[in-house]
Amino acid sequence: MNTIAKAHKEMMLMGMVLTLIGSACAATAAMGVINAFHGDTIRALTSLLLPVFLGYWAFVSKRDQGSIDTMVPVYACVWLMGLPLGLAVHMGRTLLMASGLS
Repeated sequence: MNTIAKAHKEMMLMGMVLTLIGSACAATAAMGVINAFHGDTIRALTSLLLPVFLGYWAFVSKRDQGSIDTMVPVYACVWLMGLPLGLAVHMGRTLLMASGLS
């Protein structure tokens, strides 16, 4: 019984870590979009480092293990979902500033 509880605790911890990494991926993409619309090209381009890293991770895992690690497409999709999030945040901020509320 103790082994089952320990395994459950480890799985919960791993789930939290994967969720935090996924959130960081989405935030990176969102900040890249926001920086691009504000004209900060260098910061916007740094958000592209994450997909480059994911591509490298996929290449290395395919080369070493014969298959792509299952988390690579998950993080890539989360990064892509962060792009419209950044656009929504930018548009919301622009509307607030235009209406004089901010």
